[in-house]
Amino acid sequence: MSLVEVTIAAGIATVLLMATAATFFGNMKTIGTAKSITSGAIFLESVQENISAQPYQNLLALNGNPIFDQGVANLSQYRADITTFQSGVGIIQVSVSLVDLRNNVVIGRLATIRSDA
Repeated sequence: MSLVEVTIAAGIATVLLMATAATFFGNMKTIGTAKSITSGAIFLESVQENISAQPYQNLLALNGNPIFDQGVANLSQYRADITTFQSGVGIIQVSVSLVDLRNNVVIGRLATIRSDA
């Protein structure tokens, strides 16, 4: 083989390896995003379960309270903002917004109603 052929083969191999590496690192970023979304969904589900466990008479006191996934704001990745209000006689509506604290974007919401009956 001549030097030109070896150089061309090395160039082709380099291009293929670079394309493979770019795909690999792109997939790793996607996996990280999926893990983050899953963590947020699990946190939102735990907040929902905690609210469901509260007695009816305590729900209005939750209005405006943030809940952090690590207990304190500076260590947390997520914040759940709770809004509660009386939407009818004997009915309270509870809304929770999940905020990603890294970019301050709402990434999930849930709403439910509870009756005193």
